[in-house]
Amino acid sequence: MKKNPSLSAFVRPRSFFALGLCSAGVLLAVLSIAAPNPTGRSTAAAADRLTPVVVNSLYHGVSPALRDLPAGPMERDEPEFEAAEGVRRVKKDQPVLKDFVDAALQRALPAPLLTFEGMNQSEGCGGCIPPDTNGAVGPTQYVQMVNSGVSVYDKSGTRTLGPKPINALWSGLPGACKDNNNGDPIVAYDQMADRWLVSQFAVPGGATGYHECIAISKTSDATGEYYVYDFLVGNSTRFQDYPHFGVWPDGYYMATHQFNPTSYVGAGAFAFEREKMLQGLPAQMVKFTLANESTSYGGQLPADLDGFTPPPPGAPNYFMEVDASTDGLGAAALRIWKFHVDWTTPANSTFGVGLGLPDSIIPVTDFQRPNCSLGGQRAYIVGCVPQVTRLSWIRWAIV
Repeated sequence: MKKNPSLSAFVRPRSFFALGLCSAGVLLAVLSIAAPNPTGRSTAAAADRLTPVVVNSLYHGVSPALRDLPAGPMERDEPEFEAAEGVRRVKKDQPVLKDFVDAALQRALPAPLLTFEGMNQSEGCGGCIPPDTNGAVGPTQYVQMVNSGVSVYDKSGTRTLGPKPINALWSGLPGACKDNNNGDPIVAYDQMADRWLVSQFAVPGGATGYHECIAISKTSDATGEYYVYDFLVGNSTRFQDYPHFGVWPDGYYMATHQFNPTSYVGAGAFAFEREKMLQGLPAQMVKFTLANESTSYGGQLPADLDGFTPPPPGAPNYFMEVDASTDGLGAAALRIWKFHVDWTTPANSTFGVGLGLPDSIIPVTDFQRPNCSLGGQRAYIVGCVPQVTRLSWIRWAIV
């Protein structure tokens, strides 16, 4: 375990349906459709650029094999703002139109190749809501995470490991990632390296700040050892919520929603130094904060490389969100930002156009987000989303 200087590395801190683009070729074809001049900002502002913040990993080390770590109670540590769901709103509610016909609704679904029982809420987090269930599949294994627990299955659906508390992977490091098991986990399979990425946030807040805990498997075996990292991603007043990752040749990319103690303050975009992390070496993080320029953006996801066609050498990662530029229906659009990271000179990294404007805006078919709420609070209501049993929905994001 090593500790790296983190604060000295700052550079002028000014600042299934996951739109899963199955190949970079599809994405590049889409981007050729439109390169608009977005409205609502001054011409002078567009001449400037967002300034990246560059930070070293706070700690890094090597974990014991996941299979050898002890099991434990899956009780989620509540982050500071988790109870205040009423203020954690990224997009405005749209009016409910009873006669609206969703032309984009897809009712046909291919039959699944395999179904099996995964972790339940009790195993994953002691019955928490929402459970934040997600998983990733590799050549021989499937890894599932339910908030603060992780399990590994073979390709027949037989559980071979778990559930284990996620933060056990950081038990050899000091600080927030070891001491907090807060959830919002993401697991991704890096097909280019045949490795696994496992992450969750640690949100002690206060003087300790807000952390992203990232683990990269040393081999293709998800039950083995991991290179583990602790990155300080937010100060005492900048909670980085809803972290979501995309695997790309030049980095692991992450999108977040940023909150202060009372409200949403804008989107965050991060790149982590994939090449170094695959070797267990000290690694850097490049961060852009759209909160400094606009709170109108949110619900972004980074592109994730899946499929057989790699992006061209040097291609940026693409962050995207779908929303409307005005309230109500009729102005729905997909907004896309290019995130270019320069690991040789990180200060040369760029995000979007000017002060965080999207590189492309593509109109999409009108749609209506479900207003599933009770008394202004996010709620899980049978029938709110029209499907059999319950669906863990998020109305303001591509998920």
